[in-house]
Amino acid sequence: MNSISAKAILSIIAAALGAILWAQARTAGHAAMPVLQEGEQKLKHIEDVHVLLVCDKTKASLKQNLTLDASVRNDGPDDIYLFQSMEWGYGGGMDLYVEDQSGRRVGPTHSSLEPPPTPDDPTVLVRLEQGCFYGFRGHMDVSYLVPREGRYTMKVIYRTPFTRDLLNDRLRKLPILTLEDPPLESNKLVLEVVP
Repeated sequence: MNSISAKAILSIIAAALGAILWAQARTAGHAAMPVLQEGEQKLKHIEDVHVLLVCDKTKASLKQNLTLDASVRNDGPDDIYLFQSMEWGYGGGMDLYVEDQSGRRVGPTHSSLEPPPTPDDPTVLVRLEQGCFYGFRGHMDVSYLVPREGRYTMKVIYRTPFTRDLLNDRLRKLPILTLEDPPLESNKLVLEVVP
């Protein structure tokens, strides 16, 4: 089992604080969310975009690790575009919530700080046709996710940290899921942590 040093904890706190300050600074000039310009396409069927969380275990001990898959799936009739950059944490788009039986968030609250995309690079976007999904896999120690034995609920909330106005005029016209769109919540999973 990995132990976390005080230095590592301070690094995590500093990174999280940095991500929060960066996000606040970026959105400070956007008190009112940007309005779509002529020719830009708003997502027509955002209710058909779903976030999925899959875990390889429903029961585990604090000494084990888990494999978590987080993805965004397009179940709507129209293509949508996502920013390719996706990581755990608020600044990475996939914010993982682990709650105890009382509904209190117990962890993790780490955050990553993704660099802004290059305005004219089309590879920063991923096209999702109907039925397609995009995501990533992570491996985490159970002891990193929860403090003790018990029953926990896990979910992710997806919200890309990037705004439409970071892209050039040509890319901005695509139906992109951006910070201006509402956050999307995944399904909930139950994890039983045993001795």
